[in-house]
Amino acid sequence: MKSDEPLPPASGNVKSAQRILDLLELLGTEVRGWRLTEIASELDIPKSSCLMLLQTLAQRGYVEKSQDNSWSMRSALLDQSGWVGGRTGLLRQIALPELKALSHRIAQTAVLGVLTAKPEVKVIDTVQSTADIRYEIPLGTRFPVFCSAMGRCFLAFGRPGFAESYFAATPRLPKFTRYTVNDPDTLRDLIAEIRRQRHAINIEEHVIGAASVAAPILDRDGTIVAALNVGCVTPSYFENQTRINAAVHETGLRISALLQTA
Repeated sequence: MKSDEPLPPASGNVKSAQRILDLLELLGTEVRGWRLTEIASELDIPKSSCLMLLQTLAQRGYVEKSQDNSWSMRSALLDQSGWVGGRTGLLRQIALPELKALSHRIAQTAVLGVLTAKPEVKVIDTVQSTADIRYEIPLGTRFPVFCSAMGRCFLAFGRPGFAESYFAATPRLPKFTRYTVNDPDTLRDLIAEIRRQRHAINIEEHVIGAASVAAPILDRDGTIVAALNVGCVTPSYFENQTRINAAVHETGLRISALLQTA
């Protein structure tokens, strides 16, 4: 039975449990070895606390330490794309059939991305297009927040103040291509437009020859938890622009609805 009563403040034990889950989801969404310093930085926790959590998880058989001192989740707990448990696992379970249907429908690569602590956008699931000429986005690919379609969804639908805190923390945004928009005032206008239309479009701002359309995945309270993205080679996008935009928009709404009732 669901309750509308507020949750009590997190105790130390609850905070440790949250960190353990964050750690498992981090290790499980990118199948590689992680250095202790990387994990601590990604989760924004002290190295000493991070090491204690890793050692506890290793003793219980969830993670393992390799000879090069990197940490990873045990292979028995992973499928081809990553960990199948936790909140991220639920999100992937809901979204993957929709990604497959979307990719098949428009013959483009479809991916699901989440925001990291850095912050960056990390791809946690991908369905590659089967077209002969396609834009491939491997699992674990990371995109900058300000000049990717998924990243701009997080700027538009993130917690109050997130966009401004991001701009304050990164006053000099780089240009990746001649088309990169890196002026904060222009980005603020784009963010407002994304909020209105509920999808973001990026044309060759991060990679020349690549275009992307993304839509937010929202939880029950309207919080963005992920972004759905379709990646195309630029000519293919312009040939099918209206169809691709509509398909991404509709699929984003559908995944959000499924997540909110899960």
